[in-house]
Amino acid sequence: MVQITKFCNELKRVNVITELGMLHININDRIIKTKKSSAICFSDLIKEKYFIDKSIMSFKTHLNIICKDSIDILTNFIETGKLEFEADEPHYHDIFEIGKYFGNQILIQIYSEHVKSDKSLTNENVFQKYEISVLENDSTTMNECIEYISSHFYSFNDDVIITNFAQNGFEFCEKILKSKELKIENEDKLCLLLLDRVLQTGTGFEDSCQLRA
Repeated sequence: MVQITKFCNELKRVNVITELGMLHININDRIIKTKKSSAICFSDLIKEKYFIDKSIMSFKTHLNIICKDSIDILTNFIETGKLEFEADEPHYHDIFEIGKYFGNQILIQIYSEHVKSDKSLTNENVFQKYEISVLENDSTTMNECIEYISSHFYSFNDDVIITNFAQNGFEFCEKILKSKELKIENEDKLCLLLLDRVLQTGTGFEDSCQLRA
């Protein structure tokens, strides 16, 4: 298995600063004990929270993490500035989830480069490419992904459609459902998928129905 290694010199240097005190980062009930200086350097989110309340001692969240060792990988990265992980899809997924939530551009960039390394659009990578294009404000790739998803809509697993509709929001759904390239099995199935999305997100069903009116 290929191993990915990346260094962050800023994290390595800032780890020697101790006067800010310690911070406990609770992710999925796993606690990372680190210096506030390291946490602030690692995360734009934690930096914002620190400037609001400099007495902050702990931070808790829950992330959609797949791999058992991802939090250990993150702990080592925060403490040493060295990021090292297996180059497989589950680990790339976790690296991106962590980077996106905490606001760490190094982690986001690693995932972005991985997704972009495959120049083709497929059912397996198109939603990932769309998400990256939104983060990077790449309208060309965004439109290419919308067109691909619309023209291959009938071939996606229902769970994939529902999950990505819920994740990417109303504007994404609107672009897909109003696309001239949209190919579906039948209107009834589409309505059921929209209803599932409504149940997941709480968005008004009337809004979703109007998209196909």
